[in-house]
Amino acid sequence: FSLYQIFPGRAPAENTTKYAEVTSQFSVIKPGYGWTAGKQAAMQAAALCLTLGMATVGGIVVGLILRIPFWDQPTADEVFDDADFWEVPSEGVPDVEERQSEVNDTVEVKM
Repeated sequence: FSLYQIFPGRAPAENTTKYAEVTSQFSVIKPGYGWTAGKQAAMQAAALCLTLGMATVGGIVVGLILRIPFWDQPTADEVFDDADFWEVPSEGVPDVEERQSEVNDTVEVKM
């Protein structure tokens, strides 16, 4: 790959001597903007800042929308209590003997 294929903005502008030299060696290179390495770095930094800014604003907007009481947020007591949303055992894991007796009660053996 050529530098100009990875960063097309760095490729020489059309109708320049540099572009003619590059296309004589690499015919697949399309004309670019003729940016320097510094200009390319500045554009990438600007794109990074724009992306982070949009993500931050989007997160704030979604956070504000989710704070609307319409969404029926859980109270402080409900936040760490799974019993409201899941089927949980009454206390701990049942003993193996209790499980075995439940299985034996439900299984019919015919002879």
